[in-house]
Amino acid sequence: MNPRRQPHEDTLRLLRLIWREGDVREVRIPAHRKFGGVAAGWFDSPSKLAQAITEWDGFGNIFFTLNPVHPDLIARSNNRITRQRETTPDGEVTRRSLLLIDIDPDRPSGISSTDAELAEARRVLDAALAFLTDSGWPEPLV
Repeated sequence: MNPRRQPHEDTLRLLRLIWREGDVREVRIPAHRKFGGVAAGWFDSPSKLAQAITEWDGFGNIFFTLNPVHPDLIARSNNRITRQRETTPDGEVTRRSLLLIDIDPDRPSGISSTDAELAEARRVLDAALAFLTDSGWPEPLV
């Protein structure tokens, strides 16, 4: 781990944007090489979450829940990332206020998008944003 690294500014800005007082979110590293399995933690602070993922950067893909989870889950691993057998089931999400839309071309993993694929993804994004706006959705985070 790299405990002296500072959280990435964009990560902290995103977390502060989506965080409400009292929120708890899970961080998950699905295939953590140190543990040979899942590493996860539950956080009640955007700055603590940002610092924790900075320290684990480079050890695997890191995900965090966009929507908050049941606050009691923090007892599993309070503001730290550890090896876990249990992670957050769908039923423990306390509210759904954010919807993630991931726009990727259909291609093998590990291959970067071409300029044409990026342009098509932008076209799809613009169409999705127009549809959601016309349907009354609030202004999105992009």
